[in-house]
Amino acid sequence: MLEARLAALVPHWNLADITDLEPLARGLSNHNVAFRYRGAAYVLRMGRADFHANPAEAEVWEGRPVSLPRLIAADWRCGDLLTARIECPCLAETKPTLDDLGEFLTTLHAALPERLCRDYPLDRIMRSADGLPVWIARRVNRLQALDHVQESCHNDLNSWNILVHGDTVREWMALDWEWAGNGSRLFDAVNLALFLGFDIDDAERLAVRCGYMDTARYGPFELMVERYWLREYCFAASHLKTASNAQSTYLQAQLDTCLSALKCLQ
Repeated sequence: MLEARLAALVPHWNLADITDLEPLARGLSNHNVAFRYRGAAYVLRMGRADFHANPAEAEVWEGRPVSLPRLIAADWRCGDLLTARIECPCLAETKPTLDDLGEFLTTLHAALPERLCRDYPLDRIMRSADGLPVWIARRVNRLQALDHVQESCHNDLNSWNILVHGDTVREWMALDWEWAGNGSRLFDAVNLALFLGFDIDDAERLAVRCGYMDTARYGPFELMVERYWLREYCFAASHLKTASNAQSTYLQAQLDTCLSALKCLQ
């Protein structure tokens, strides 16, 4: 599969010169492989069969409003993306402070255009999930509408998607823009803090640092926390139903964490 996908992206390459193949962990909607080609390091992201193309991802990568690895080639229809590999740790492998996260997030959002070419229909995505427990489905359906919240966002700022690159926080890189779209920047802040293991109070402090506590502009903080845990629950539940992820201990742990968090919010 790797050879065929690479041949489509870079037909001028001699694939016999590829060395040091290394599958990269994580990535539930795609496969990630690192390798070397004639001495240079690359990463290939290959979209899975259920990959959904997002024109806003191409808009970010091709417009490059934010710091990103060098783009070599892409097929946005199937989710294949070939980039130079950046040798640095992920945010998950470090211990950032709230000040670090605040500077990173405000720098990231300030660099993005005011709006992207598509919206991120978070609530619609959650409502389309099949087979949810009744009490989860009820919580999703009763959420206050966020149709008025429309600014460009990443929408999946987990700590494995952020490279701690360079000498300053402003040089960090956010990857995996496949969920990019217009939504609430407060959701990005809550996502970033809670995924890293910070508590709700710290997530609120981060939102305050970033200036995202204007309810009329970003939505209520408490409902954004609930949205985050509901989104993570729906994501884990849907992927556990697929044959390739049915035995995933990572997804099961995510499901258990979400259930515990949601019950605490009741």
